[in-house]
Amino acid sequence: MSTAMAADCLLLARVAGGARLAERLGAIEASLAVGRCLQRIERAVFGCGGRVIQAVGADGTMAHFASPGAALSAARQMLSAVAALPPVAGVQLDVCCAFVDPGEDELSSEGDAGCRATRLLSVFAQPGQILTSRATVARLPPALQSLAREVGIVPAAIGESAGAITVMAIDWRGSPQEASAHSTSPASHPPRLWLRGGDRELVLEGQRQSAAIGRDGGNDLVVASPLVSRRHARIERRGPRFVLTDQSGNGTFVSVEGFATSFVHHGEIVLHGRGKLSFGGRDSAEINFNLID
Repeated sequence: MSTAMAADCLLLARVAGGARLAERLGAIEASLAVGRCLQRIERAVFGCGGRVIQAVGADGTMAHFASPGAALSAARQMLSAVAALPPVAGVQLDVCCAFVDPGEDELSSEGDAGCRATRLLSVFAQPGQILTSRATVARLPPALQSLAREVGIVPAAIGESAGAITVMAIDWRGSPQEASAHSTSPASHPPRLWLRGGDRELVLEGQRQSAAIGRDGGNDLVVASPLVSRRHARIERRGPRFVLTDQSGNGTFVSVEGFATSFVHHGEIVLHGRGKLSFGGRDSAEINFNLID
């Protein structure tokens, strides 16, 4: 990698909501709607001086920019342009973005940075969100750094040359002046997590900060299935986030509306949006969840 490349930036943008739209209208119509979003994403890339490197699946684009500031400008334009589109069959398509500086934390290649951006989106992204790393935020103009807030940590993957990455979300609708004002205003109510399994319902808020899930009757939510471990998983609040920790033999599937299903086995995942948890198998016993801001 050249010395000049170390100051560059890679951005991954994905359209969210296509799977839900395909369920309503079919794959062809959904593909056309997603394609219109991708056209606006590419226009934002070119408008901010970037270049498209490659398509990522049927709903994503990877692009290269000269600086993190240019990548952020493009990401904000992407989200704004797609948010302005009308809903299709009652489904509002949206965009989530992640941009990473290939030179940060001694990353050895654009490939490493592309993998990092992909993992940021797979673990933390919500529709309408821009993600980056703390190291990349430090390379933004000072006026833009105030728009970033920490949302979690992505551990290093096997074979990566860098360590864990601190994930930051950027308020794309706000201005630096608004961010400064919010930082001095009273704190808003913390988010709540609603959980329902069978006829049992829980809300994690106030004094209740965690819930144990498993086959044993002593759990907060009991899931009666031979595929479920006695102490299968635990959900707990960590700052502004709710984290699921799998402790089981067969693992946990996490499905969030508009996103691909994630599998967790002896690991952790941050819950966001609305979806369901399946324990021991993709179609096994389920618990529904909804993060309420």
